[in-house]
Amino acid sequence: MILTALIKNIIIDIILKDFYMKSFEELEEEYLNEVDPDSPPELYEKYLNGLNEILEQDSTNIKAIELKYYVLFCLDRFEESVETCDKILRIKPDDIDTLNFKCSNLFQLCRYKECIEICQRILDIDPKNKEALEQWESASLMSDDSSLPKPPQSLISKIIRILIIAAIFGTIIFYLSFFM
Repeated sequence: MILTALIKNIIIDIILKDFYMKSFEELEEEYLNEVDPDSPPELYEKYLNGLNEILEQDSTNIKAIELKYYVLFCLDRFEESVETCDKILRIKPDDIDTLNFKCSNLFQLCRYKECIEICQRILDIDPKNKEALEQWESASLMSDDSSLPKPPQSLISKIIRILIIAAIFGTIIFYLSFFM
């Protein structure tokens, strides 16, 4: 029994040593091929350990930091993911993908006011960013704070609203024509 555990640990050490020796590109390719939303947390932990090793050697590896904030999000470690997003935003303050991801983390943490502030920042950079508009709308719906700014209506939302009003008005006229 003890010998089996010892052999198992040796094998795990060999696998992890091989894992840590991989380049970031190999790690990223393996990660993208193996991990999906239904992957077990152990697999995410494995990649997080590998990413941390890479970042110990090169703390400015943007791709590794971006992959790390995604892995942390998948592990429901939202606060750490926000901190990791902030590292990227110090280097690239207008990175839309990172801002959107930070917004998603803030939403999961129920920090709706901060989420909306990030959405506003994203929309200042990219006024048609669909993800930011959806996040803002969701945060507005979830928040109990009525003082938070409401999301801007998209053109499609305005058109749909007009069509609904027109359909209701048309139905009322149709029914009234029967009674007159």
